Amino acid sequence: MYKLTSTLACAATLLVTSHSAMAASPGDTYIGVGFSQLTYSEDGFPDFNPTMLGLRAGYYLNRNFSVEGRLGLGIADDTKGVNYGGFSGDINVEVDSLMGVYAVGHFPASDSFGFYGFLGFNNADITATATSGGTSFSYSDDDSDIAFGIGAELKVSPASTINLEYGNFYDEDTVSVDAITIGFTTSL
Repeated sequence: MYKLTSTLACAATLLVTSHSAMAASPGDTYIGVGFSQLTYSEDGFPDFNPTMLGLRAGYYLNRNFSVEGRLGLGIADDTKGVNYGGFSGDINVEVDSLMGVYAVGHFPASDSFGFYGFLGFNNADITATATSGGTSFSYSDDDSDIAFGIGAELKVSPASTINLEYGNFYDEDTVSVDAITIGFTTSL
């Protein structure tokens, strides 16, 4: 809870103190694509790093605030050898999908560079397959959680930016899913 409240406080402070040299006008829309390296962490197991291709679309409500939808689909899974609780074999983790809706605060630092933060609700569908001695077992989990993150964007043309972001897309009990994403966004 502390992580969420401190993120919200920082975003609110930045929103109040930012200037909008790089911000869009109300009613503007944008789309983007990104490549994400995820980290799936579960207590007692090694971290897994599947990759995902994501699409995003947003709508500016005012100069520094937009709403955004995202859809991510796994493009590569990750397999690790595991020895845990009598099990010795390989575990493979893949992201089937990750989708969500977010509120995004845009904080321009100059005419060509800015920061953003997002907070929203998201659903993650992840499959893990354990294989040992020619036998395998798969488990798929589809769960929702609050997601948040921060990013930086660099304008590369009057309507386009490249961005780098960190996001926490799932964090409950002993499992978390984080991502580092590099992407491209353009105004419509």
